[in-house]
Amino acid sequence: MGLATKGAVTEKGLKNAGSNVWQVYLKYTIIFMLVSGVIFSQFALYGKTLIWKTDGFLQWYPLMAKLKSFTTDFLSGNGFDFWSWDTGLGADWIGNYALIFCDPFNYLVMFFSKEKLDVAYSVIMVVKMYAAGAAMLAFLRYHRKSEAVCMMGAIGYALCAWSLISSRHDFFITQLILFPLIILGVDKVEDRKSPLTLIFSVMLSVVNSLYFSYMTALFVAVYIIIGYFTGEGRKTAGDFLKKLFRYILYAVLGGVFLSAPVLVPALYALTNTSTGSG
Repeated sequence: MGLATKGAVTEKGLKNAGSNVWQVYLKYTIIFMLVSGVIFSQFALYGKTLIWKTDGFLQWYPLMAKLKSFTTDFLSGNGFDFWSWDTGLGADWIGNYALIFCDPFNYLVMFFSKEKLDVAYSVIMVVKMYAAGAAMLAFLRYHRKSEAVCMMGAIGYALCAWSLISSRHDFFITQLILFPLIILGVDKVEDRKSPLTLIFSVMLSVVNSLYFSYMTALFVAVYIIIGYFTGEGRKTAGDFLKKLFRYILYAVLGGVFLSAPVLVPALYALTNTSTGSG
């Protein structure tokens, strides 16, 4: 009887916890829609989108059009070409287009016509901001912060100055989503839980942008150092290096190695490019 009661209580507790998760994310969604609606309503009012000329129409618009054509051809049964003949004199598709090819949010362009890709770009930006806040919400909830703190932290992170300024640069916001997931993965490894969050968030970071992965890694390192030396327990250099090695083991052997099929062609394309100024 005691065991049965205990099981029933546990099951009920799990159901309540699951219900509470949905309620928290629903509240976050409503608040995000209201706040972002106020911010971006001016664009709709004046018939403008978030895309801009320098890195918008001159760079991302043709990339989105190419991704849409590529995906349409693939879904139509025309196969997958690893070589793009309309990129310069010909170029590796994965190596040169990993930045857009490996970003799942970019596939929202499939719901828009080629004439409306600037609208698609705007939708992708706002959805990414929402996802960034949701990732921060997951991180704060893991550390059992109050609901008010979770909401303020998630909304403040999703619509911070960096996020709004980066709305002109698609790939800038991608790392805004992944950073809370990476440090959440670090904390889960520290708590002897599954390393999958760390492994897959690092993998997604690397395949989306090697440059921003490097910058993200610097901030993650700062987070690890501060977290270790402000935490409880005896501090020794050996213990710190042991923990650091465990994080690196999962991040490099897990995340980076899993991204190798995309990372290697991207590195090859990167080492064979040159930059010039007008």
